[in-house]
Amino acid sequence: METNLSAWNTHDWSISRLELVPSHPIIHQVCCQCRRGFVEEFSTGERYAVYASIFRFYRLSDEVTSRWLSERCPAGRVIADEADRQTRLPGGSSYPAIGEMANNGSSPNGKIS
Repeated sequence: METNLSAWNTHDWSISRLELVPSHPIIHQVCCQCRRGFVEEFSTGERYAVYASIFRFYRLSDEVTSRWLSERCPAGRVIADEADRQTRLPGGSSYPAIGEMANNGSSPNGKIS
């Protein structure tokens, strides 16, 4: 997905660099105002919308990713975003979150489910 940089720069980002799968670092960014979340993969530079639960990052549909990347920050929570967050790709990329790794008591196996 191509990012509209002028829209991207309207957000107030909280940024976390994570390595939830060994040797596969990602950047998780959440806008402090509208709470939209994205993951950027270091290896490919691909950026996509995600729903972050306590246990996983779920990749959202390409349509949601494309729209969110091209829109300016709405400067507040958008009720319609809740429906967008339900567009999780079945069998799509997801990453274990820190809570899941702690619950397993071991490191992830390197597989992205």
